[in-house]
Amino acid sequence: MNTREGTEVYTAAPPPGTIYRLTCKPLERVNRFHQRIFTSDERHEGDSILASLTQRLADEVARKRDSKKERKVVVRLPQPSRKEKVNKKREFIRRVLTHQATLNLREVARYTKSCWNTVKNVRNEMLVYGQLTPYEYNFLKTPQELAQLHETIEEIEDTGMGVVCIKRIHPTFSKKKILEVMHEKGLKYKPLPRERKVARFPSPSSSRVCRVISHLCQGLADDNVEVLYCDEMKFPLFQTSTHAWTNLPQEERGVYNRRPDDRMMTAIAMCSTRGFVAVQVYKGEVSATEFLYFMNKAIASLPTGKSYTCLVDNAGWHLANRVRASGVSEFFFFNEARMFQLNIIENAFSFVRDAFRKRPVVETLEEEAKEILRIFFEEENEKRFRGLLRNHLRQLIKYHEKHWGD
Repeated sequence: MNTREGTEVYTAAPPPGTIYRLTCKPLERVNRFHQRIFTSDERHEGDSILASLTQRLADEVARKRDSKKERKVVVRLPQPSRKEKVNKKREFIRRVLTHQATLNLREVARYTKSCWNTVKNVRNEMLVYGQLTPYEYNFLKTPQELAQLHETIEEIEDTGMGVVCIKRIHPTFSKKKILEVMHEKGLKYKPLPRERKVARFPSPSSSRVCRVISHLCQGLADDNVEVLYCDEMKFPLFQTSTHAWTNLPQEERGVYNRRPDDRMMTAIAMCSTRGFVAVQVYKGEVSATEFLYFMNKAIASLPTGKSYTCLVDNAGWHLANRVRASGVSEFFFFNEARMFQLNIIENAFSFVRDAFRKRPVVETLEEEAKEILRIFFEEENEKRFRGLLRNHLRQLIKYHEKHWGD
């Protein structure tokens, strides 16, 4: 049995000069692997799992903070406010006027790099008051006006009214000042949560969700275990970015999501918490045959010094009899249905999709496959995965707290 047309299974960025070919490959039956299989303890305590995830998240956050400290420290002195700058300039003008032998306002303005009206105002204040008065902002609000604004903001909180509505009530306040007060009160402009009146799907099993989280937590906490995540991603070749730098006239520019090639490619990818460890690109859709070929090659390429487990979803080709009968299925741990939030690879696909839409225009499917593989193995992905790991731990904590005890 042969697979559909696809590339080789790459476990790292292909070297320069690699010739990419989309060919059909024979599927071989593999019953045993040299790699060890990780099996978690099904008897777990919710408090210990939560404590382990929280500690791991704290370690990752501390690592990020320490890495920032290692960077070159640039000492930034506190910048004076605009009011302080104005008062300093006015004081400079006063000293120049005081020491000028012959009064010449234009010469003072030129020397101090100031406006002639500013010099004139300073001169008038010295004549009227005998000294320079501190500069104050115009149109400052009284405590009573500020109190009324705070009262209005408290009344309309969570009502859907915005800055424009508040300005209609308090026209003397600028939108900038209203936003400043709202931010000082800790308010943020967030969308309202949406809930269906009738649920489309049944709620996930809380016990099963906690079991998945427990399995991942035990694997992540053990240095001798590598937790892997696997899924497929479709690449419609007509997709483009929403914006582009150009100086072409409108009639000569490309159209959004209208590249000439309307075919599709599919990538099967496997990642750890540090980056992608194996990727293969196929022409068109994939089936159980292509998935099994990829998993056989990907698992066989892993180092033998660790134990492995691979989180996969409940797609039909993942559950096919051909896949279940193979030795690779022993590495699988199936996620709860529709709980994609527990799979770190779903977030990784986000930046892959963004980069794919910005890819250069090419002519052949082999060149498209080359661009897709380049995106999966970019050097910047290592840094991105550090952020994905922190978010992954937060998601595990969130859903464990939600489902534990239900």
